[in-house]
Amino acid sequence: DLGAVGAADHAGRTAAVRPAPLREQVAAFKRARIRAAIERNDGNWAAAARELGLQRGNLHNLARRLGLR
Repeated sequence: DLGAVGAADHAGRTAAVRPAPLREQVAAFKRARIRAAIERNDGNWAAAARELGLQRGNLHNLARRLGLR
């Protein structure tokens, strides 16, 4: 799912479905990658940061910006 956005008319049909803006798609991708890395590392943020190629502090800042913390 690319985060499609559409409006339903009074009959419940979806009209003019369009993909979500790229910024929203990128944020959703980052959130999913961070959540998966943290889960794979049993909640260890430092290990998740290493897996993602980030410094621990930068991972925390990114997670905060993305609403994960």
